[in-house]
Amino acid sequence: MYATDYVVWVKTMEYAYNFVLLLLLSFSFLLFLEKSNRKSLFLFLGCIGIIFSEILLIGYYFVLELDTLKYLAIALNVISFSLLFIQTRFKTSLRANKKGSLFTS
Repeated sequence: MYATDYVVWVKTMEYAYNFVLLLLLSFSFLLFLEKSNRKSLFLFLGCIGIIFSEILLIGYYFVLELDTLKYLAIALNVISFSLLFIQTRFKTSLRANKKGSLFTS
C-alpha cells in the first residue's frame, strides 16, 4: 500500500475517474441500443473492456498480487483501446437503419 499526505485529493480524483467511466459506459450502451450499428457496438465493447481491465487491476492491487492478473488487465486495456480506435475509422450513417442489422454502418 502507498502512503500519501493527499488522501482527500486522491479519493476525489478516483471518484471522478469512476464517475466518468460509469457515464461513458452508460452513454455507449444507450447509443448502442439506439443506433444498432458496428460503430456503436465497437464503442460499447471498448468501454466494457476498459471497465473489466480496471476491475482486474483492482483485484491485482488489493486482493491477490498475481502477475497473470496484471498482464491480463494490460492486454485487455490494449485491446479495448484498439476497439475504440477501430470504431473511429467507421463512417457514421445519417440514414435510419430500418432492418436493425449490426453489420450495416
